[in-house]
Amino acid sequence: MDSTSEPASVCGFPSIPQAGEFGVDTWLKDSWSYTDNTGVWGQVSVDEQLSLVYLPVDLQTGKRKWHYQLVHHGIWDMDIPCAPILADIVVDGRAVKVAAQPTKQSYLYVFDRTTGQPIWPIEEKPVPPGDMPGEWYAPTQPIPTKPPPYDNQGVSIESLIDFTPELRAEAEKLVSHYRIGPLFRPPSLIKVDGTLGTISVPGSLGGANWPGGSYDADSHTMYLFSQSAPTTLGLVQPPDPKVSDMNYIIGIPGAAPKCAKSATLRRFNVVREEPPRP
Repeated sequence: MDSTSEPASVCGFPSIPQAGEFGVDTWLKDSWSYTDNTGVWGQVSVDEQLSLVYLPVDLQTGKRKWHYQLVHHGIWDMDIPCAPILADIVVDGRAVKVAAQPTKQSYLYVFDRTTGQPIWPIEEKPVPPGDMPGEWYAPTQPIPTKPPPYDNQGVSIESLIDFTPELRAEAEKLVSHYRIGPLFRPPSLIKVDGTLGTISVPGSLGGANWPGGSYDADSHTMYLFSQSAPTTLGLVQPPDPKVSDMNYIIGIPGAAPKCAKSATLRRFNVVREEPPRP
């Protein structure tokens, strides 16, 4: 065979279930039928002994082996950003092969990489609802009980800069134009006479993101890249149907649509981006 020839595909996995396939019932209003962009965003890891590619699917056939949804109805761009870390650890005196998944929301989800069972309980916790017309919101999100989050999560007045009373007062004034709250506070509608969106921490570029992490088996230590990177999630109606056929998009009223973060927040740095305080 010519070495320059394109290799034949060995197997594949349909990331969007089709009619009659596992999981298709979770796509509300038949949205599976017109959605065509759910590729693997980050890298993948492979366990050749288990013959698993960590989506995870069978390495040879591409068939689904197990899965765990880390964000329900993701409206924050909190996709899985990097490859899971494969490690062999000891839990309660028992050797376990694990897949540890860093995330943008700064949680590390740890699973038995053979069965997909969580190593430590993952609890469904209530999260704030939103109020965008026509949107549906997941009432809970899966929150790991261990390990604790490795970066800041959510925004409160206490998380604003406080180097001087004057700077704190200015920070509070700027943030008063936005919605703030815990992790998973939904995006909100921008109104000229109202708020300018929701501040999300970590933002869509925050948490572990593409750099991911690594595991030192000798010291039993996990090393993770992370950044708070606040993002504002403000929605507007598209100014022109040629721009988007969605009901709402990220943007600023009257401005040309573009992918942008909050100039106000980033310019004045009013949200602390230091490690979580004990």
